[in-house]
Amino acid sequence: MKSKKNKPLHITCDECGTRTKTVLTNPTHHSRLPSGRWVKMAFQNVEAEECPNCGSRYYSGETLHQMEDALQKAFRSRRRKLAA
Repeated sequence: MKSKKNKPLHITCDECGTRTKTVLTNPTHHSRLPSGRWVKMAFQNVEAEECPNCGSRYYSGETLHQMEDALQKAFRSRRRKLAA
């Protein structure tokens, strides 16, 4: 999931102050659905900024919204299949 702008953030790490580097990660995103149920989904090749010193990762707001949308869509389609 790459940012549409493909512009690296290169921010300063909040934990140690080191400049971050752009990396591809395989995160697991946890979310609460409107029903109150907690669900999780694994993603692959998600762009993030990672601190080479302490390992902290930072995702853009756009990336987090894309992950949340994918999770919501996957859950809705699974629920429809179960109801049919």
